[in-house]
Amino acid sequence: MVAKLYRGYWVGGIPTGYESVPSYVEEQKLLINKKGEGIRDAFLMKANESLANSEIVKRLQANGVYIPEKTLYGIFRNPFYCGLLSHGLLKGEILPGKHPPLISEEIFLKANNIRLAQKQESVIQSKVNEGFPLKQFIRCANCGTHWVGYGVKNKNATYYKCNKRGCKCNRNSDLMHEEYKYFMSSYSFNPKFIRPLKKQLKKTFFLMNESNKKRSKEIATNISEIRKNLEHVEEKYVLGKLEKDLYEKFSSKYKKDITEYEEQLNSIREKLSNLDEFIDFSVSVSSKLVPLWSSGSYQVKQKLQFLVFPGGVEYDIKNHTYRTSRVNTLFNEISRQARVLEEKKGGLLECNPLNSEVVVPTGIEPVSKV
Repeated sequence: MVAKLYRGYWVGGIPTGYESVPSYVEEQKLLINKKGEGIRDAFLMKANESLANSEIVKRLQANGVYIPEKTLYGIFRNPFYCGLLSHGLLKGEILPGKHPPLISEEIFLKANNIRLAQKQESVIQSKVNEGFPLKQFIRCANCGTHWVGYGVKNKNATYYKCNKRGCKCNRNSDLMHEEYKYFMSSYSFNPKFIRPLKKQLKKTFFLMNESNKKRSKEIATNISEIRKNLEHVEEKYVLGKLEKDLYEKFSSKYKKDITEYEEQLNSIREKLSNLDEFIDFSVSVSSKLVPLWSSGSYQVKQKLQFLVFPGGVEYDIKNHTYRTSRVNTLFNEISRQARVLEEKKGGLLECNPLNSEVVVPTGIEPVSKV
């Protein structure tokens, strides 16, 4: 769960004002609902008019949004609404989230009457993380505990260490970063193979999505049949051959079925339409993994790390090597097919996509742009 938070995704119940929707390219996609729009108004009333919570509750209720005063009190103090993640598992650390913010950080601070100086202190504190992008991403190969970072002033050096008391695993951060770049490079490839790789991957995942396309056709057929039934019922009612109560009963059922099927169909079509973008982005990132990681900010490094290795990595202090049991399926497939291309010296792949190591579409780890 901590790893998911570091990837920018919320853990636990969805906060009031948001709802979760299916997404093919994101691990978690949250949208602002009607109550969320009301919460935005509440923040603005608090920040700009300094209204009491009880008065804000009354105004919201007059606009059709009911939020209990006690709930509103907690909402005002939750940085989630300005795009940040604060969770008990983070032990006081604040992380940027991938959800859409309801308000700006400035409005959040103003609503809570927090001085600018306090905000600046938190910014200074966050800069400490810049030198330790691998913290909470690495686990100790000996005991499974996450590693953290620390500095030694008299040596002017920084280190990572296992956070378990009694486990004495620690290593210079510069050395660990170089070793990590070498490890990550095994999932990258020569940019000259971008075009043939995209072509082969699209062929692979096109065949893998045949089941989705088949299901899409089945749903479209069902919708067509139900529409015919609805039209038949409406015709009988207009001609006076069907009682009103029966008409309302059947028409209501048919309309509900159509709505449910259309939601399923839209979800599948969204997945299929996002596939090309999904592959193009992943191949582009994979071709320059190490440069992107090396030059990126703390947040970019973290996103890349969890993008390629969603479950984090283990570090073997004895051999000074990284290992992982879980790699983003698409990056794993890119790496596999790139090796084949290298062996063929740039020729197009002739392998059967159905024999690929990728076995099911649902195995694809979500990709979020960094």
